[in-house]
Amino acid sequence: MLFPRRIRTTQCDAQLDASRFQRLEKTVGRLHAEIEGEIDDLRACYDSVAASAAFSQQAVETEGRADLSPKVEELTGVLIRCADRLARLDRQRRFITALKETIAAFDGGYPRPDRNESGRQKSEHSPDLARSA
Repeated sequence: MLFPRRIRTTQCDAQLDASRFQRLEKTVGRLHAEIEGEIDDLRACYDSVAASAAFSQQAVETEGRADLSPKVEELTGVLIRCADRLARLDRQRRFITALKETIAAFDGGYPRPDRNESGRQKSEHSPDLARSA
């Protein structure tokens, strides 16, 4: 057999590629949301632990509550671990954000209906979008 049994149209290939990239964009979007949620939760925890550590340290210093020193040390360790985790999450967030931008800019060799001639995202006020509506 000289030719493949089935040859798709360019339009079919473009639709398949667009579908694939839409799924990729959704997956990366979900990862971004997960990271943002973890950052928000961890910041709230960090703030709470920082307040507890500050009050405990103040009690040690002003009231002579030496019994709270181990608690201050433990809370300090928690703060350090939280700060380390926040730094890792921030790095992940920057990577995912760059990935989202790369995906959005990738055209796959086909014109994208959500982009204008220059490859930029069409806005609601774009004349291209108004014509297609």
